[in-house]
Amino acid sequence: MAIADLLTLLFPAPWYFYMYTLNNHWKILHPTYACYAYYYMIEVIPAFFHTASIWFTLLLAGQRYIYICHPTTARTWCTTPRVIRAICTIFLLALLHQITRFFDRQYVSVRFLLNDSPQTGCQILSSEWVADIEDYYYTSYYTFRIIFVHIGPCAALVVFNVLLLIALREANDKRLKLFNNSGQQNNAENQRKI
Repeated sequence: MAIADLLTLLFPAPWYFYMYTLNNHWKILHPTYACYAYYYMIEVIPAFFHTASIWFTLLLAGQRYIYICHPTTARTWCTTPRVIRAICTIFLLALLHQITRFFDRQYVSVRFLLNDSPQTGCQILSSEWVADIEDYYYTSYYTFRIIFVHIGPCAALVVFNVLLLIALREANDKRLKLFNNSGQQNNAENQRKI
């Protein structure tokens, strides 16, 4: 989870440094390979690692819930090989979620006038396969992202934490009852001795 969070920052960091620290934010990005690199490193790859990080957080919350509320089940479900498989599955699903973003646009080199000076830059175009289904593509992509990357995992985290809170309160109540019962028994024994 920490590695995914770190890589979410590390991929766009060189661009942020180049653009803002070196004061190049006003320059037109060109040639087209630089436009592709910027798009992949600012949007696509960080979204991949961010998605994985969110799902890792959910995995950790699920494991914590199993360990606390179902300790006997934890021995079979929370083993190292299963955790490694879950991590690989999360990375694979996050990649599948983002894979189309590597191919959904193209950059074309264009010449234009800016302040009466000829400039060269990149024009963003939808890829041919996206152009025919553009509305459906972006709607389905962002709907999936909203439901399965943001709302769903956050709701599941709330549920896991509420269930943990309930389990901890029940355990605390049982502990207090045990202390009260043992205290009453000690008092009764002390009174008998007197």
